Amino acid sequence: MIAASFVAALLLAAEPANTPSPPVEASPAEITDHRGSLGVTAAVGGLLRSTTLMEQGVRFLADVGLTAGVIGEATELVLLGRLTAGASLGGAIMGGLRPYFGAARWKTFADLMVAVHVAPLVTVGPRIGVGVQYDFGPLAGVYAALAGQLGFGATLMLQGELLIGVQLRSYVFER
Repeated sequence: MIAASFVAALLLAAEPANTPSPPVEASPAEITDHRGSLGVTAAVGGLLRSTTLMEQGVRFLADVGLTAGVIGEATELVLLGRLTAGASLGGAIMGGLRPYFGAARWKTFADLMVAVHVAPLVTVGPRIGVGVQYDFGPLAGVYAALAGQLGFGATLMLQGELLIGVQLRSYVFER
């Protein structure tokens, strides 16, 4: 009996006293922010354009670009190239920030960009948009967005756009 009490006392003394366990890292299946990601995005949609000199009306658009989640856990840098088709072909380059709101698979976002249209006429101006994104997991998501642009240069341009897209990501930057 004394030996059993002695062994029990040794075992209790050997246990750590309420030491907190180290934080557990989220598994890749649980990651819902884009921090540390490098991604590609592609989108299609339509736009309605009004200008003082160029073609006016509805045009088809296709965007392809890169995203990088290097600004905190809820903001990405975005660089897009765009082709538009209507009565004539057009092209643009856009870059800026895409902050996300929400930490779950469903999240909303805003696009705060500068757009440079290089064809058919050169214009430069702000592009502001809002959207919703659903992430299937840490590596892929789909989104829908509504945006507006104002362009100054060879003409005054005002356009609104609606698009749907996909984003594929890889986590190459340190998390």
